[in-house]
Amino acid sequence: MAVGKIVAGIIKGLITGLIYYTIFALIVPGVLSYVLKTRFELIEPRFLLLLICVFTALSILSYLSKPFIGIVFHAISILVGILLITSITSPGLIEAPLATGENNIEVYIDITPLLLVILGIITVWGLTGILEKLVKEDN
Repeated sequence: MAVGKIVAGIIKGLITGLIYYTIFALIVPGVLSYVLKTRFELIEPRFLLLLICVFTALSILSYLSKPFIGIVFHAISILVGILLITSITSPGLIEAPLATGENNIEVYIDITPLLLVILGIITVWGLTGILEKLVKEDN
């Protein structure tokens, strides 16, 4: 493998990893928080740094590996993103305390259907990326 291809693969991997991190760790949880008017548990800064490293490393490996191994790394990065989203929103119930005079009431909202739609979109997006890599490698 030529040095130019390695450098290009590393740059593409860095950009792709940062995009995946932005989507899975920032945008999707942020949109869910905004739409549902609730706050999900914040992720520790060390864990966010680990996520950046994991997504970036998997993306770089995806670009630098042979075609079918690269597809495996791409699939793993999508699965890590799905795991992140499900861990942030687990178990699909949101607890919202309401204060009504002297009484405190806790309301639970089931967001499982919304969560399934989001995970379905991410799965289709990931499968499309895998199929795209397969088609590119066949040419």
